[in-house]
Order: sequence, then C-alpha cells, then structure tokens
Amino acid sequence: MYAGTRNKGRIMLVGRDPILGDNDSAWFLPWLLAVVVYLGTLATVGIVLVDTALTGWKSMAYSSAIVELPPVTTPELVDHAVEQLRQTVGVGNVRIVSRDEISSLLEPWLPSTDLLDQLPIPWLIDVEIKKGVSPDWEDLEKSLAGQVPGVSLDSGVNWFENVAKPLRIVQGTAILILILVVGATIAAVSLTARAALAIHRDTIELVHLLGASDEYIVKQFQRRVIGMAVKGGAMGAVLATVTLYVVEYVGGHIDNSLIPKYDLNVGCWIAMCATPCAAVLIAVFTVRRIVVRAVIRML
Repeated sequence: MYAGTRNKGRIMLVGRDPILGDNDSAWFLPWLLAVVVYLGTLATVGIVLVDTALTGWKSMAYSSAIVELPPVTTPELVDHAVEQLRQTVGVGNVRIVSRDEISSLLEPWLPSTDLLDQLPIPWLIDVEIKKGVSPDWEDLEKSLAGQVPGVSLDSGVNWFENVAKPLRIVQGTAILILILVVGATIAAVSLTARAALAIHRDTIELVHLLGASDEYIVKQFQRRVIGMAVKGGAMGAVLATVTLYVVEYVGGHIDNSLIPKYDLNVGCWIAMCATPCAAVLIAVFTVRRIVVRAVIRML
C-alpha cells in the first residue's frame, strides 16, 4: 500500500519508494563533492608524501657526517682527528675517504683528469652516527678546530632544517585545504538538504499524516544524500588517482632533478580511500542533523 502525490508533474510514491522524487535542486551535489574530494585527496596524499620524504631525509641527515680538513693538513693530524672522532659519544664507524674515491667524485665535473693532480684536494672523513644518539656537533667542531685549523664539519642537520621549513609550510597549506574541504562539504550538503526540505514540505507533511515516523523521513533524506555523496566521492577519488599517476609517469620519464619523483606507498593508498569515505560520513551526519531539526520544527 502506498500513497501518491503530484509535484511539478512528477509522481512521488510513499511507502514503496523514497519520499524524495527527482528534482533539479540537487544535481550539482555529486559534481561539487567530486571537486571537493579531488582536492582533498590530493592534499591528503601530499601530506603523506611530504611526511615520508621528511622522515627519509631526516634519517639520512642524522645518520652520517663529513669532516673536511684543509689540503695542507699532515697525515698525523688527520689520524689524530680520526681518533678524536672515534672517542666521541654517539659516533660509530669513522673512515678516511681515499684520494681515489674523491677523484672519482670530482671527475665528472672536470674537463681533464690532469687537473685532479693540480687541485688542492682536502681531506675528507666519513663519520657514521649510532642510532638513537646525536653527538654535540657544535662542541665537536670547536674541539677539532683547536687541533686542526680550518676544519669544517657538515652533519647534514642544517641542510635538513633548511629543506624541512618550506616542506612544513606545504604541509600546513595542505591541512588548510583539508579544513576548507570539510567546510565546503558541510555547506554543500546543508544547502541541498534545506532546498529538498523546502521543495518537498507538503509531501513530508502528508506522509507524516499517513503515519510515517520522523525516523523514516530522516532515513529517506539520508539515503538520497548517501547516493549522491558516494557518486561524487567516487568520481573525485578516480580523478585524483589518475592525476597522481600521470604526474608520477611524467616525472619518471623526464630527466630533470627539479621535477619531484615519488612512489605511491601504502599511506597514499589509505589516504586516497579514506578521503571519499570521510566525505560520505560528513554528508550523512550533516544531513541527519539538519533534517531532524527541520522535521521537528515542521511537524
């Protein structure tokens, strides 16, 4: 058994079919959610990729250091510096980089190998850091400078901090985009729900008089919005996935260090799946809150 009512030439069935018939007020919601989920997915994946890069660079920056001694340093002073480094807390393996190894590193940048013998090549000492221990680089450099004038120590920490600052700004911007995405989702669903309530007000009142409960009416709105949210979320997630793969493909086939290269790890896939699901949940809770309040006032 069901009841029927006309609205702008359409028949909407109550009981067997949902309360809401097709109307033109909500056609934009799936497309708007698709754009929102697209941007949200890219922002979330960006946060994951930046965090992964920072973690990897930090582990490299804090796991080794290079001590540079002037070319005029005597082998005795070099050995003394090596011994002092080995006795430093937190320092693991210490080795002197051989001249052949330094020459092989410089060779691609020199037009002639004969120049290598004429260049004042400094002494380099490769220092490995023990895990979980961070030496006091400032005190160590001062101590080495007291023994070997002109010594310099590059731990990679300063480089990492200089690189991390702009990347953290990128992360903050992505988080701001996510906040805007959540706000846009709530606003779009709220507008759609209020428009549908206004259009179908007479139908809702009639259904309520026929014995439908408030929960039944709310569920009809939820069901409709869930369908639109799933459709929009799926479109946005697919577009975001295609975009990421296109960028990865282009970056992998262009020999340019300025173009970032990345791999979509497990965290990226979780982000790509979680973003549209979060959009659907936000839509469900938003429409329920609005419809419950409106039905209570209406009936």
